[in-house]
Amino acid sequence: MVSIEGEIKRMEKEKQKLINEMEKLENIKSRNEISEDDYEIEKNKIERKIVEVMDRLVQYRFLKG
Repeated sequence: MVSIEGEIKRMEKEKQKLINEMEKLENIKSRNEISEDDYEIEKNKIERKIVEVMDRLVQYRFLKG
């Protein structure tokens, strides 16, 4: 069985990974290596994933007490 603390750590790592992805995307955009439309699509995908991770983190922290 997976511990709540272990899941919190896993979600924190996932959150950081997604933040890094967003930073990379911003760098690509700043170098004009991606169209505005593609940038918005990718940005929205990453943002949705971040929201999901943050939601799970809140749930796990609630369960942890």
